[in-house]
Amino acid sequence: MPPRTTYRPQLPATWFWDWQLRARCRSTDLDVFFPRNDEARGDRLRREQVAKQICLDCPVQRDCRDYAIASGEA
Repeated sequence: MPPRTTYRPQLPATWFWDWQLRARCRSTDLDVFFPRNDEARGDRLRREQVAKQICLDCPVQRDCRDYAIASGEA
């Protein structure tokens, strides 16, 4: 079986940063989006709910998702 490859679209270099200027999370502590190693289940659920609310109406949601995929974000 051939090795699995990761999809990485060819995008202009400026795309990786320009969209971030319009992101709703721009002034948010990024810890909201990433779990801690010792995070309890209840804390994780609350943190994820806050993150989802921030992202819900974000004008660059698609760009953010595409960037996360292209850059190998966990």
